[in-house]
Amino acid sequence: MAEQSPESGSRARPAVDVYAMLRARILDLQLPPDEKVNIDALAREFGVSQTPVREALSQLEGDNLIIKTPGKGYRTTQLLDMAELRELFEFRLMVEPWAAGVAALNRLSNPARMLQKSLSAFEAGTENATSVRHLLVAHDTHFHDSILSASSNQFALHAYRATH
Repeated sequence: MAEQSPESGSRARPAVDVYAMLRARILDLQLPPDEKVNIDALAREFGVSQTPVREALSQLEGDNLIIKTPGKGYRTTQLLDMAELRELFEFRLMVEPWAAGVAALNRLSNPARMLQKSLSAFEAGTENATSVRHLLVAHDTHFHDSILSASSNQFALHAYRATH
């Protein structure tokens, strides 16, 4: 998506566009880990008011990519250290095989066909993509979320979503 400067007379971008641009910058480390986020500067750069930027930051906070500290503002989250990364993988290795087993046994919620379609769409989308990394992150999130959703265990699904 080409970014227009505020001087070009562009209409205000919806919060969804601001969210997508900020999320991409965080994933690409253009907004480095543990860095203060300047709402005014982002609003000027994107040619929007502060409201869509704040809405996007709130959504990114829900994604655990931004932390809001009262009185101090927003910061990007820190990267996981090695111990935290190991713990994350241990958690996922416990939860995901269980969820896949539950989903595979339930004919009504079995996501196999949907997962195959999603994988095919991902493979087709990578042929012309400028950022396969962003597509991979989105596909991985959707893929695993679908399996956890099919388990019909809302607690497990919520816990899994918190790891992203």
